[in-house]
Amino acid sequence: MASIATIPIEILQQIFYFSCLNVSPDHKEVYAMMLGPSDGPSPVQHVLLHVCRRWHDAASSASYLWSSIRISWPRYSLLREDKVKHFVRAVVQRSGTALLDIALIGKAWDEVAFILISESHRWRTLRVSNTYSPKQLWAYRTLQDKLPALESLAFASPVRPRESAETWKGYFEVMTMMLSNVPSLRSLDGYREMLFLPFPWAQITDFKIVSEPSVMVPTPLPHWSEGFTYCSSVLRLVIVGLAPKDDTKILMPSVQELHCHHHGESWVSCFVLPALHTLSIPGTALANLQVLLERSGCQLTTLILDVSPDWCWDDETVSDFHAIAPQLTHLKSLKVFLQEKFSPLRIVPHLASLLNPLSNDMFPRLEEFLLELRYQNETDGAMEMLRAALVVMEGVIQPTLKFASVELAHCRGRGVGPLDAQPVFGLDEYSKLQTRARADGVLTRVLLTDSDITQEVISGHVLVDDYLH
Repeated sequence: MASIATIPIEILQQIFYFSCLNVSPDHKEVYAMMLGPSDGPSPVQHVLLHVCRRWHDAASSASYLWSSIRISWPRYSLLREDKVKHFVRAVVQRSGTALLDIALIGKAWDEVAFILISESHRWRTLRVSNTYSPKQLWAYRTLQDKLPALESLAFASPVRPRESAETWKGYFEVMTMMLSNVPSLRSLDGYREMLFLPFPWAQITDFKIVSEPSVMVPTPLPHWSEGFTYCSSVLRLVIVGLAPKDDTKILMPSVQELHCHHHGESWVSCFVLPALHTLSIPGTALANLQVLLERSGCQLTTLILDVSPDWCWDDETVSDFHAIAPQLTHLKSLKVFLQEKFSPLRIVPHLASLLNPLSNDMFPRLEEFLLELRYQNETDGAMEMLRAALVVMEGVIQPTLKFASVELAHCRGRGVGPLDAQPVFGLDEYSKLQTRARADGVLTRVLLTDSDITQEVISGHVLVDDYLH
């Protein structure tokens, strides 16, 4: 067996990268400092530095191990602040000249942002949860004309009923000042009040907005349709929260993707989106989907459907999907998401009926079908869910598909043991799906993960990742 000393440093650095990932690779929050009531374990990068000289050199010279920074700092934690600041200074130094992806959660901004501000010309993404502190407002003023590389900016909703209207006026003024010259900004994540600020809207292509009852302004805001007129370049729109009751024809000609899970049934009937091709909604919104399609004159190519119990599913979901299916003839990709928490399963037994249009070839252009499931409880319920999903997938696979996928994430709480992957390969349902996939020539993936949601840092362990073809 070859010694680890013979591994090329580039490969060693890649191994370090994956060992440092504390969340899914899509988020790329590699340097994650999760602070608690007392000093916790050091981030993985700092541990690597102390193994041996070779590991120290490999880790310290890989800027991408230090350039994606997430610091979560609870407001009332008792920590050695000097230790945290020492770590952050070391991170900034080791990141070299790389662009920085930064998330400062809780009071992290107040405590360490001043260390990062001197490198603001390298900021690529910034997420801040604390949006009301005096230190943060001061920093916004200093950042004017100093964010040339910033591409993505995310604010948490500043729900602070104790603050006066005058305070919020000052907050909006400094925020506007900070964003007066950000030439690379394309993605914005914020709240409704931001719609009416003089931001560089013409350059924003990705916008997530949280719609909640306002506690910040003493007078009613203008209609949504007026605010959205500024978003003339938005291609991808994500909305979380309540839909307006008095504004039901919001025209957004540029939007190509709409994601609205919370209160989606109301939002779908509010918009006119002639360029729309990708839609993500709860099953309860299917009843209003025809209104959107007829108003907009658009053709959906991708549909993402959440049919989880309670707020995403009702007694009419199956019939609503069957009714709208004939109008989805251009659909190329269909993804169905379902989360269940208890056994007996409530929705899984209805999946085959829901997906009957696939079995009857009602989507002639469909190229991929994805079934993503999540179960949060005992292992028996998770295996029952997986077996049912395998049966459903076998029933809907057809030769016209290019790719199909069944994903099950088992999220277990306290006292629940991990899943055993070995029995999966012996399931009759697994063998039948494999036979069907091979017969029809459809590349089919089965992915099974297991994670302990009681841990401070949740990371899924891959138990099965098999491609059937």
